[in-house]
Amino acid sequence: MEQWLKDKISKATKKAMQRPEVKAKTGFTKGNKNPNLSKFRKQAYVDGRLKKLYGKDNPSWKGGRIKQRGYIMVLNKEHSQADKDGYVAEHRLIMEKSIGRLIKKDEDVHHINRIKDDNRLENLELMTHGEHTTLHSIGRKHSKESIKRMSETHKEYYKTHTVWNKK
Repeated sequence: MEQWLKDKISKATKKAMQRPEVKAKTGFTKGNKNPNLSKFRKQAYVDGRLKKLYGKDNPSWKGGRIKQRGYIMVLNKEHSQADKDGYVAEHRLIMEKSIGRLIKKDEDVHHINRIKDDNRLENLELMTHGEHTTLHSIGRKHSKESIKRMSETHKEYYKTHTVWNKK
């Protein structure tokens, strides 16, 4: 069924439910809730209105652990390096606990076997951001031939295209 049709039916149902005769037939009155609601939905109703369930109250709660871009993230809103939603990478927390201090802004935690969700301490290594970048750049350098080829391609491009800030 088309989404616009579902929305239209939903609006019509809500409007019909406001009429007293429909409420009486269905058993939905202000003080009477639907007996067929699941256990979690019953807990979600307060004063006849549906409240949002956050954190541990939500039936989908998984303990504050999520996976983001392959990394395991842990809910820790008080952490100084938490993201906007309050999550911190688990491997950073493990390394911080191991070294007994917060990880500095110019430090990275490297996964030795390059498996992002393998957060065993023996698989983690603390290094500066520069060392980490260099480590992951090994083997990715362009050969002299490819640099020459790219340079020639760029020269051809700029011959045929206007460069606006050229004086």
